[in-house]
Amino acid sequence: MGPRIHDMELKDIVDIVLKINAGAYSFEAANPRHEHEWKVWKNVKLPDGKILIPGVISHSTILVEHPELVAERIVRYASVVGRENVIAGFDCGFATFAGSKEVHPSLSGAKFQVAQRRRADRFEGVVGEKTNPSPTAEVAGTKNPTSGNASSARSPPIGAVPSVSTPP
Repeated sequence: MGPRIHDMELKDIVDIVLKINAGAYSFEAANPRHEHEWKVWKNVKLPDGKILIPGVISHSTILVEHPELVAERIVRYASVVGRENVIAGFDCGFATFAGSKEVHPSLSGAKFQVAQRRRADRFEGVVGEKTNPSPTAEVAGTKNPTSGNASSARSPPIGAVPSVSTPP
C-alpha cells in the first residue's frame, strides 16, 4: 500500500453528497487528509433536518486521541452548522478496507473509551451555554450502557453535548 494522497476533497463533492436522500451524512473528518474540511461547512448550507456525522476519532493512526482533541473536533462542526445538527462519529470504523488490520482491536477499545470520556464543560462559550453530559448521551456507532440501544441517526445532538442539564 502506498501513500494516500489522492483522497477526494469534500469541497469538490459536497454538492453531490447533499443531493443524496439521507437524514444524515457520515464522513471522515479526523484523519490528516480531511481534518481541515470542517471549514467547507462555513460556505455550504446544510439543508434543514439533515445531520452531519463527522468522524472525530481516526482509524488511520495507532495513537489514541486525547479527549480535548476529540472535543475540539466536535466543536468545529457544531460552531458552523449548529450543535443540534451534529453527531460525533468515527472515521471508517477502524480500517480503510474490509479485512484490513490497520488498528488492533485493543486500540479500538481505547479509542471508544476516549469518545465516552468527553466532558460537556469543554464546550462552554463555544457552542452555547454550559451543559452537563447526559447519562444517556451516545456517540454514533457505540452502545449506550444505560439503555442498551445502539445509537441511530436521531441520537442526542452531537452525542457529547446534549442540550439537557443535570439537576443541581
